[in-house]
Amino acid sequence: MAGELKVLTLNLRHGRGPRRGSAPWRREAFRRTTEDVVSVLRERSPDVVALQEADRHSLFTGRFNHLARIADGGGFDRTAHGTHFSARYRRFGMFYGTSILSKRPIHSVRSVRFRARPLDTKGFVVTAVEVDDGSIDVASVHLDFLAPFHRSQVRTLAETLAERGRPLVLMGDLNTTGRTGRSAVKRLMAELLLEGPIDPGRMPTFPAHRPSRKLDWILVSPELELASYEVVPDVVSDHLAVEAVIRRKQSIGVTPSSGRSS
Repeated sequence: MAGELKVLTLNLRHGRGPRRGSAPWRREAFRRTTEDVVSVLRERSPDVVALQEADRHSLFTGRFNHLARIADGGGFDRTAHGTHFSARYRRFGMFYGTSILSKRPIHSVRSVRFRARPLDTKGFVVTAVEVDDGSIDVASVHLDFLAPFHRSQVRTLAETLAERGRPLVLMGDLNTTGRTGRSAVKRLMAELLLEGPIDPGRMPTFPAHRPSRKLDWILVSPELELASYEVVPDVVSDHLAVEAVIRRKQSIGVTPSSGRSS
């Protein structure tokens, strides 16, 4: 990766916006939310975006493809979608999961649904993204909001991603603050040798209007570094987005270290 790669992660909350409640017949409300997301992506101009709770033609979220609408509006011509929950009844259905939008070529897409408990609706999608000097893996991840299931989900993540053998950027809603040694974030960092920002507690992402907890993360493997890392202030969901600029250490002659600036 001879240059830099700008990435962003956001939990879309199924297009419901930042406030509670939703009405399945108000398609325009969901369209406005996706337009707000597009506006943020145009302003921030990331190369790669990881989305969670991303819907495609779901009954209760406007019955249109949120992913396609955001990709088209934001100028992302490559997409990878992992459907972690699907149900179809006649012409109605529910289809949602995690997604990756990219302005760069992608290949080797894999979607995995966690099966840590019955009716598990969480999972991840990973794809190789072509950069100037090869390719890196980018994963969009959504862990359960119940911490007891994190161990199984982290194990599935680590086993799947370690097999791919590429430098890794892992992004998503990990539903943990990372403050304890047994948190999912700490386990992922230990098992996949991932690195993150210094003092993540200073960068809360949830709830969006008055953030007090950092649930949304960007982590990178040792070959990469976070040249910048920030929480995006625009409120388009109940989570705030996180943005980072990533570069390969050896391509700029940086000595590896565990510290990261925010």
